Amino acid sequence: MVGIMTYVLSAISLVFHLFLLLPLSSANIIKNGTRGFSWLWQCQCTFSKPFQPEESFIYWQGQSKAVIVAHVYAKGKEEFEHQDQLFKNRTKIFPDQLSSGNFSLVIESLMLEDDKTAFEVIFINSTSEQPEKLCQVTLHVSAPFHEPKIEINQDEKIATCSTRGGYPKPEVTWRSGDLLEGHERTLELHETTITPEANGTYSIRSTVNITGLLTVTCTVYNPTSHQTLSATTDMTPSPLTQVFAVLCIALLVAVALIIVYCIKKSCNQEQGGIVNSSPSQKKASDSNMSGGNVHEGSVSQTGTQAVQFRSTRKSDGAVDSETNNLTAADTDAAQEKQEQSVSVKTLDETKTSESDKDK
Repeated sequence: MVGIMTYVLSAISLVFHLFLLLPLSSANIIKNGTRGFSWLWQCQCTFSKPFQPEESFIYWQGQSKAVIVAHVYAKGKEEFEHQDQLFKNRTKIFPDQLSSGNFSLVIESLMLEDDKTAFEVIFINSTSEQPEKLCQVTLHVSAPFHEPKIEINQDEKIATCSTRGGYPKPEVTWRSGDLLEGHERTLELHETTITPEANGTYSIRSTVNITGLLTVTCTVYNPTSHQTLSATTDMTPSPLTQVFAVLCIALLVAVALIIVYCIKKSCNQEQGGIVNSSPSQKKASDSNMSGGNVHEGSVSQTGTQAVQFRSTRKSDGAVDSETNNLTAADTDAAQEKQEQSVSVKTLDETKTSESDKDK
């Protein structure tokens, strides 16, 4: 009995190593999975003879850099001795459905290391002449990117789109609403940087010129999962920003008008102080010019208007050189004094003439 069991185990080991070395067929069917989620590898077999579990060997194996065993069913039970470490505690089959030809396999918690692995099922019946290769597929694993964000740099006139956490490398495109053309168009990328992260995913940073644009839209497309994420930014100012800008412009205009008004008013006041003279000064000047017995008078203006008058000649020929410095407020008083002096002289001359007649 012990000899028979040893023979059976040796046969199983021989068969396992024999078919483990078989190269996998090229798989044209691509199946997609998402990192962290389970993947159902569906496989249906049609038997030419009734399925006999005790005489059957089923190998679910894959190949990326080398051939690896994902799961084994041998002689009516699952066998984990030769399972690759990468798939430990991550696979399961449907044993009660094997007799109906359901050779499907579930791989749980997909990893980025599973990406682009070619899988196939090898079925061996002890009564068959050669093994059957079934259900060849290639697994592509993806990771979803985060929602992209757009930042605007008005000084450099560029928009930056950034996202992270995705796999594989995405396709990044930009669209815009153009101020000149009035319709959407595809923009040429200014620069796109794709950086691998420690967990195998990628972070993306893409920039584009925004001169003369109404809107900009950044689109990130995952070629494996066909996931498309977009972010759009309106380049026109918000209503609140527009109101604030109008108020600022109005305030600047008002300040400018006030400054111009004050400068103009100051200039007018300075010109008026130099050019204009008081009526009393004009009257005094006329009196000095018309009086026959009145000496010349001079008028000077320095700060406050100061007027210097020379007194009239007296009847006896002597000159009273009385000089008075008057302020602008006393100009009228000076004029009145001068007129009184002229009147007294005239009266004296009249009396002198009458006295000569009487003699």
